[in-house]
Amino acid sequence: MILINISKRRQRFIVKVLLIFMPENILFWLRNDFTNLGIAQKLKTNSDFNLFGIIDGSNNLCAFYDFQDIVNFSITWNFYDYVKPIHSKLDLKYLSTFEKKYDLKLSKYINNEPIFSKFKKFSSTEILSILQHECELFEKIIEKSNPSFFIAKDSWFFETEFEPIHHFQLFYDLCLSKKIKILLLNQPHIGNKSIISEHNHTIDYLHSLNEINDYDTIDDLRNYLKSHDLSKQNKDYVKRNNLSLFKKISKFSKKKDSLEYFFMGRSKISLLLFYLKSSLIRKIRKSFINKKFYQNFDLKQKYVYFPLSVDDEKEILFSAPLLTNQFEIIRNIARSLPIDCKLLVKEHPNQSNHNWRSIEFYKKIINLPNVYLIHPNFSTEELFKNCSLVITISGSSGFEASFFSKPSLIFSTLGYSILSSVGIINSFEELYEKIKYFISLKIDDTELSKYVSQLEKNCFEFDSHQFYDVQEEYFLNSNIKNLNDYNFQIKSYLEKNSLTFDLLSTEFNKKILQHNIRKENHGDIKLN
Repeated sequence: MILINISKRRQRFIVKVLLIFMPENILFWLRNDFTNLGIAQKLKTNSDFNLFGIIDGSNNLCAFYDFQDIVNFSITWNFYDYVKPIHSKLDLKYLSTFEKKYDLKLSKYINNEPIFSKFKKFSSTEILSILQHECELFEKIIEKSNPSFFIAKDSWFFETEFEPIHHFQLFYDLCLSKKIKILLLNQPHIGNKSIISEHNHTIDYLHSLNEINDYDTIDDLRNYLKSHDLSKQNKDYVKRNNLSLFKKISKFSKKKDSLEYFFMGRSKISLLLFYLKSSLIRKIRKSFINKKFYQNFDLKQKYVYFPLSVDDEKEILFSAPLLTNQFEIIRNIARSLPIDCKLLVKEHPNQSNHNWRSIEFYKKIINLPNVYLIHPNFSTEELFKNCSLVITISGSSGFEASFFSKPSLIFSTLGYSILSSVGIINSFEELYEKIKYFISLKIDDTELSKYVSQLEKNCFEFDSHQFYDVQEEYFLNSNIKNLNDYNFQIKSYLEKNSLTFDLLSTEFNKKILQHNIRKENHGDIKLN
């Protein structure tokens, strides 16, 4: 690939010619929810794109994509055909070179992958073999497809308890390193809306709020937050997906002839034992929570609010990989507080899906001076209203705090960290000074109003959680016996939801145009 620098006028002319005569290559990450298949179908129908796909799923899913006549992909790669826990030529030198070449810390992906110790304890050799296969495959895919854009859904929908997630994050980061534009369908920290952006929960190309003149009152903003309640959306999703024991075992146990390495050590019996044990552990821990956590608390006292993040979720595993030990974070916050300030730590309600946390973990927090564990059913709104400061690792709590005119500190860069009321913590050594400054910070609500106005301009009405549920119900209740039936069923599904896919493809086309205009006006041009 050659990089040329020429005059702006000449660049714009060449970009226009390229966009007319050289159809762009788009690479899709294809999973078993078929959202991206529907988007690909609409994009291919309305534009002359070359489409490629990485199929991340079961043998049946791969067989379907080999058979289907819905979208004509130039090339597809069946991920698990290439990635195995054995490598004939395990080469640490190759992995080291890969790491340096793309400036990626490969240990992050393997050390924060829950599946490597969930049902089977994978050996170091097996893990490194998997990683090398992935790196080799991803380099090959990018070389063959030469994509201008990578389209994927947020990895929120990965079943992190039962399937790997690191490989998606590795490919995502590789695309960033290669400067391949990523079009990620994700949620912008507000409920029932979606955004397409390069990074999760962010607005592309928003670097300042100074030139924005849209204003709403703080009461209008709070009403907006209530009408787009993200926590309610998540609770409803979890409630709808509370499968029966039989359905869980059927969905997550090893299927006949499965090639996916993460099924190793997993059988229907082992899953049954796992669920029975989990159920017992969950009950014991919930009993402890009900007895020992504060269900009432005098919120007139001065306090900092720290909401626990859910374990084994991507937001922590890869957005803040060095901060998975939440007890150490709590301990460091507690010893950095002003002497007249308490620390209130609230358990996340969705942690119940991970059997809560160990009683030992909770006891360690309870034993910390001036730290109080708050029951997961305690009103989050009341905690926001009365706190002096919110501290969170990586999530929506810092954003929600701004709707109550409260400052926040976060441990990773997020879209809303553009707000001056949000501070970023880079090390524990900064905690004392940052807490001291932000706890007395006067909040400018007009900044939040400007940011929300930009969110509205970049978001669209699409509840990805509910749409996923519709797909699950549609296909789980279908009696599909062969590939012909399956192909017909998916065609029927895509047609039934044609208007939704029209909306999504329109939004993706808008993003592609936005990136191309920016490339035309601002940058160098890459030529093969």
